[in-house]
Amino acid sequence: MSACDASGESRDLFGQSLSRRTRSSARQLPLPLAWSQGGTDVTSFQVGASNRQAVEHLQRFGDWTSPASVLIGPGRSGRSTLGRMFLAAGAGELIDGLAGADEELVFHAWNRAQTNGHKLLIIADSENDLSAIRLPDLVTRMAATPLVCIAAPDACLVRDLIEHLLVQRGLMPAPQLGSYVAARLDRSYVAIHAAVDAIDAASLASGSQPGIRIARTALIDSGLYMPDATASDSPEEL
Repeated sequence: MSACDASGESRDLFGQSLSRRTRSSARQLPLPLAWSQGGTDVTSFQVGASNRQAVEHLQRFGDWTSPASVLIGPGRSGRSTLGRMFLAAGAGELIDGLAGADEELVFHAWNRAQTNGHKLLIIADSENDLSAIRLPDLVTRMAATPLVCIAAPDACLVRDLIEHLLVQRGLMPAPQLGSYVAARLDRSYVAIHAAVDAIDAASLASGSQPGIRIARTALIDSGLYMPDATASDSPEEL
């Protein structure tokens, strides 16, 4: 579980420098033991500036002063993965999707967390989901519930996620492929997954491991990248 900070230095989940480790091994660090038990198939999670606060808050669930917390993040950002990790650690209950949840059930789950000492994690798309709550008692409780957010990924996390997701699919991305894609892709989690799908399909069609040329073609064909006349990555230069 690694990413690089603003200085470009790779750090693990606990903020320790990974400068003495190889980049490949740094990106495949296993979860802490308490986060990887309980039968979950989650084995790694890429941490960067956009999600570090949320990850560290969830890991410190034992120190929460409130029975519950709300995790807000865009689709495909890993929010449900963090929720499964939270459950695997035996932290408490999870409500994955506040907008579609029964408010009475959320209210009772919040009360259970307060009574039994376990924690409740509620995942929401945005703060608008909180504003839409109509049950008065739940409104009161949610007003006292801390919020942690997953922001849009920075270039470093885009790079790491591209390479990590390709490796998860059994592919071996060429050196610098993640950096190449990150420099040309919209910084959103949806775009990251779309790019991985496109590169995976292009690699399968070509019968070869994904390199820069395959990635470029895949991004253009899928409409994820539109090179202009001054682009310095024409096929002849790759």
